[in-house]
Amino acid sequence: MAGVHGDALKVQVNAPPVDGAANQAVVEVLAAWLDVPQSAIALVQGQAGRDKLVEIMTDSPAQLTARLRAALACFVDKRQAGG
Repeated sequence: MAGVHGDALKVQVNAPPVDGAANQAVVEVLAAWLDVPQSAIALVQGQAGRDKLVEIMTDSPAQLTARLRAALACFVDKRQAGG
């Protein structure tokens, strides 16, 4: 995870944008970062572009929201500290 960019998350992957490899890498990064199965993440928009919209399916939206907020806190703290 590379951080926050405006109102979006910035995910940086090394996979080439060929045969869906980069899209799969984004799903893998998000799944690991948010501790959800890869099957819970659907790429809704942006399959062929740099900007993507994902949908994360969960039985516990509150728990996922808490995980996301906790994970993002480190990026917000770094930005406020100037790093």
